[in-house]
Amino acid sequence: MVASDPSLVATLKAKAMLLIQREREVYALRLGRERMMAWLQAFHRLSEEARPEAVVSMCAEWTAVMIEELHFQTAAAYQHDVSNGELSLIHGRSHSPLNDRVALNDGSRRTLRECGDGVFNGEVVGQSPDVAGLAHCLHLASFLWYVFPGEKGQQVLLVAGVAAGIAGAQGTISPDDPVYFTMLGRHLAVLLSNAALIGALGSATRNLQELFDHMRQAIVAFDATGAVGSISSRQAKTLFQRDDLQGCAVRDLLYRHAPSYDVDAASFGEWLEMAFATPAEEWASCEPYAPREVTLVRPSGESILLELEFRPLVRGSTITQLMLLATDVSLARKLERAVQTHEVEHARRLTAMRSLIAGGTQAFLGFVESVRSRLDRCDAVLREYPTVLPTGAIDELFRQAHTIRGEARAFDLIELEAATRKLEEDLDELRRTAHGRGHVLTESVLARLQSGLALARKALDDGCEVLVAASPAGSAVFDQITVQRSALRTLVEYVGDRSDKLGSLVSRLASVPFGVVAASVVEAVPSWAESEGTSVALKVDPRELMVPEALARVLPGVLTHLVRNAIAHGIEAPAERTAAGKPERGTIRIVADQVAAGIRVTVEDDGQGLNVEGIVGAAPPAEGFPATERVFLPGVSTRQSPDALAGRGVGLDAVRSELARVRYDASLAFSPGRWTRVTIAPRLVSATPDLPSPEVPVP
Repeated sequence: MVASDPSLVATLKAKAMLLIQREREVYALRLGRERMMAWLQAFHRLSEEARPEAVVSMCAEWTAVMIEELHFQTAAAYQHDVSNGELSLIHGRSHSPLNDRVALNDGSRRTLRECGDGVFNGEVVGQSPDVAGLAHCLHLASFLWYVFPGEKGQQVLLVAGVAAGIAGAQGTISPDDPVYFTMLGRHLAVLLSNAALIGALGSATRNLQELFDHMRQAIVAFDATGAVGSISSRQAKTLFQRDDLQGCAVRDLLYRHAPSYDVDAASFGEWLEMAFATPAEEWASCEPYAPREVTLVRPSGESILLELEFRPLVRGSTITQLMLLATDVSLARKLERAVQTHEVEHARRLTAMRSLIAGGTQAFLGFVESVRSRLDRCDAVLREYPTVLPTGAIDELFRQAHTIRGEARAFDLIELEAATRKLEEDLDELRRTAHGRGHVLTESVLARLQSGLALARKALDDGCEVLVAASPAGSAVFDQITVQRSALRTLVEYVGDRSDKLGSLVSRLASVPFGVVAASVVEAVPSWAESEGTSVALKVDPRELMVPEALARVLPGVLTHLVRNAIAHGIEAPAERTAAGKPERGTIRIVADQVAAGIRVTVEDDGQGLNVEGIVGAAPPAEGFPATERVFLPGVSTRQSPDALAGRGVGLDAVRSELARVRYDASLAFSPGRWTRVTIAPRLVSATPDLPSPEVPVP
């Protein structure tokens, strides 16, 4: 025999040792994978079957998965009384008897106090004597432990390991076991501490495989027939809403409701044939033709957008399977669309500002100055009442915010409108909770109001930046109208109330055409009417009439309130108007004329008139106080709740307050079911306009 040859024997021995070593490595790899899957199954089982009604039932389930899924010889849950160091068995299972009570020595108590979790392997030399003492108390040769707070200041101790004196398959603890054991212990602690979250925690834990796979995608692998094999992630089952994906056709998963002649589904089938016929080294030339996205229709009818990626699984030079990675990108695309919509909105505003520049910026510049003045007044009110905010001051702040909100919408300044709407809500709450002299201005209340004003200022500044970006003159646009605005203002202040020829000339120079004053309302009426489900025609006449500078400052806000009120409370829906014998489209007229003491303006609509019963019910009792005067009281509104147009009973109150600043007044008249008219006139003249009789319908 050749065995006598020493060199040949040595060679054969070396090969045998190599084969044995490789076999050990393969076994170790298989054992590691199976061990990880056993831990994963323990997570799933504890999440799906455990019940949080009692600590005992939860711990019983935990010990079961330790013994049945992970093959530990001993698993037990103890309650640890930290005052005396005694362990009371909650539930346990073991190949050897377990004591109901265990007294710990000082070293064991120190271990549990200083180390919330750990591992003791009896075969490893040099381990802590305190931990060895704990092992002796528990009669375990090697074990894992985890401690977490229980009820009434006690602790719960979880242990799993090998009983002393009994040999078993799980004689040692693998390096990965402590990590999974601690994770599962934490999971059990959370389930016990908050039973109300068991549903959410169960759902989160059932997706734990996603974390183990280090992937967020749904993953399935399929062969040349298109059938899904045993490799699939848990996320795939969630995404495709199937409990078992094995054997499913990948075409049916992606194109669930597609008919046989569907172009996308047919193209996918042809690509699959090409992909499996392609050599592995040529995959790069085939992969670009794979579908990148698909709209998945779930059984519930919900549609989601999936982003697809395909990876080859190769044996030798042959592609034996393809792995599909599918990601739900519905939310991401929705966010992208939101960003694009925001960009489109910004571009639209920029275009609007450019159009404003082309037609003259007086209206917008006057609006900016008006808003800043109103915000300054709000700041002054807060400084004037540092401790208690009187009801009258709250009403004034409310009027200022409400006026700014109405004018902001006319210029498409959505952020400014939103900021003042939030300020209105805060003020409305203060008005409702005020007692006696007013509302106590605490630091938190003051901070909230100041924050709202700051947001409004920032929104206004942002709107001005859009105008600057759209203007060829840059920031100088705010000081360039017919003449320099600063010079004109200085001139007006210098002349004062002079009634001579110079005073008359300066007054005309500072005056604004009535059409410019009403321009913001004209632009906003279509969108206001659409939001209320009505159709409205607005007529402004005469546009050429010059309005004094003082009145021109407040008139845009006043007209905004009046026209918004006419649309929200006066003009009926088209069907109601037709039934009443009126034209389907309502009409609002804004007419200005010159009287001896100044300008008189009327705002008239052909709507349903005043809801007297609603106004009387909303206003405080007042003997002999007509409804046409009650509507000007703060907080009076016939709407049960505010919306985009109707406020909280602020509109007409704000109108009269604003006009009083420039020595003007407002009065109201109406004809039930036919019309409503608000007349604005200097206080020195009669407020009754020289207009057609109320019996004559609005043309």
